[in-house]
Amino acid sequence: MVDLLPMPTSIQSGDGCLRRSKENVSSEQVRAPGRVLRAVARLSLAGFPIEVEIGETTAEQPRLGDSYAYRLDVSETRVRIEADTQWGALAALTTLTQLTHDDLIPCCAISDAPRFQWRGLMVDVARHYISLETLRRTLDAMGYFKLNVLHIHLSDDQAFRYSGTLFPEMASAEHYTASDLAALVAYAADRGVRIVPELDVPGHTTSWLVTHPEWGAGGEVSASSAFGPHETVLDPTGSELMDALGHIFGEIAEVFPDPYVHFGGDEVRSNEWQGSAAIQDYMRTQKIDDVNGLQADFNRRLVSMLGGLGKKPVGWDEILHPNLPDNVVIQCWRGMFGRDEALQAGYDCVISAPYYLDLFMPAGVHYRYDPEETKADLARIDEQLRNDSRFAHVVGDIGWGKGFTDYPKLETAKKGRVLGAEACIWTELVSDELFDRRVWSRMPAIAERFWSDREVRDEGDMYRRLELHHARLEQHCGVDAVTDRDMLRVLGLEPLIDMLEPVKGYTRVLGEELSTARGQGRDVTQIKRPYTADTLLDRVIDRIGPESTATRRFVSALEVGEDTTGWTSGWREQHRILMGLLSQRPELAELEEASRALAELADIVDAGGEVSPALAGPYGEYLLPAVFAVSAHDS
Repeated sequence: MVDLLPMPTSIQSGDGCLRRSKENVSSEQVRAPGRVLRAVARLSLAGFPIEVEIGETTAEQPRLGDSYAYRLDVSETRVRIEADTQWGALAALTTLTQLTHDDLIPCCAISDAPRFQWRGLMVDVARHYISLETLRRTLDAMGYFKLNVLHIHLSDDQAFRYSGTLFPEMASAEHYTASDLAALVAYAADRGVRIVPELDVPGHTTSWLVTHPEWGAGGEVSASSAFGPHETVLDPTGSELMDALGHIFGEIAEVFPDPYVHFGGDEVRSNEWQGSAAIQDYMRTQKIDDVNGLQADFNRRLVSMLGGLGKKPVGWDEILHPNLPDNVVIQCWRGMFGRDEALQAGYDCVISAPYYLDLFMPAGVHYRYDPEETKADLARIDEQLRNDSRFAHVVGDIGWGKGFTDYPKLETAKKGRVLGAEACIWTELVSDELFDRRVWSRMPAIAERFWSDREVRDEGDMYRRLELHHARLEQHCGVDAVTDRDMLRVLGLEPLIDMLEPVKGYTRVLGEELSTARGQGRDVTQIKRPYTADTLLDRVIDRIGPESTATRRFVSALEVGEDTTGWTSGWREQHRILMGLLSQRPELAELEEASRALAELADIVDAGGEVSPALAGPYGEYLLPAVFAVSAHDS
């Protein structure tokens, strides 16, 4: 049984195994650059005789379009790797690491290459600061699962995380220096990963305008820890701003050698533009009809400036406009319909819509969506989600097939390309401490979608391999991808904690009141979100995983007819324990409803009765997914 993740293009099993030598065997390297030698040591492959043949060995950084293809042959006497580039050799070595168990590598022949050139993870470091240590650990795990683009969202309303030389006052208290980021770039290249920086303009710029209000459109500016789109916006007509942007992006261009730079462009509020007499005069002088045209005018000048710096621009799909230059890569996040509109208009695309890790969706949901899925299949998958009782509590039309907005009419003679895809982790509810769990609980499944053939779709087998690699992630990358049970282990509440999941979609970040108002179509402008960047993320809801692995094990027990009384006795006992704890631990009161429901589920399972899906909750921000499993099994 093959346990690799992602699955390779082809694998032929042989007879026998290659055994690691207990002596210090030096690998015979054939024209292997230093980073390949370092990878052999880092990936615990010392002691295996390895021959490496690489076509190109001189590149300092990976680039879009570089080959990651490799051939790996393991015999009883040696390993042989053939690759076009050192990046392909690194991919082969991570496969070799995944194959290694108990100092043995099974004999096999593997031919492999990625399906997409751009296989990314976007990390928002603005809402919550993500430490360099965590980013390095992230890069280790990215290399392990053959991801090759780390997109760092460096600025937003809440913080500006880069300390430059010309405007150092813009940097937030927690930030990265140029030398920090240059070292991170080198660290990433050793793992075959590009780093693409993002500075989001002209919206999401409150943190810019706190120190430089003269760059704004005239509204009042104060430091903000609030989430959601802000009214503050840059003045797109100011020459002083464009000069400043030239300096700021110029420094970013020097720190990050990758050809691509992301300039954001999403969720731009236009009230300040519409209320500014100077901006309205500019629009009349330039014959700009509306605020969308004004942003397009700003984007056009910014794209030209980035081109002068030798950079290729990337932006979120809001930037689509008839006046957008055709050399911009569109990152599609507001549904897959944006992909089709962008491709039809000749723009290359990176797909993110179905891969938002901050929505707490199960790995299997992300896994179903392919970056190149047909419209018919997208509609089918969306319908599956709408009919899935696990997501009945999610406000809005769940699914990513059609899209959440209207796009302008765009025409061109050429067609764009799907370069690949990026998962996104927005950190409204993610601290540095929680980061590994939120990302790597599901990201390996998404990595397979980005690398492997489209026909690799067995969700059950994916979950089997995912659990195996969760255990190996800590060994090889220092990443703990499962629920933090230590804080409540001594209390005897594991039977409850293990069965809980957070509510899905934007339900947590919006809050119950705002979610309900949205669902009812009411005015939500005066309803505050329950979380800010200052909120402590130290509750049980923050420490449980986005998806309950224990629930999957319980489902397996049901399916094969195992005795489940061991489960149900624990479910009853946890409620008794919790009720006895509440006087000393009142903060656990938020678990009481879910705890009582789990005890009730235990009685229903033991009695063989029917269970209503409503018993799953939500209970505040908690769900009991085991209820859905029992309900589905009964039906």
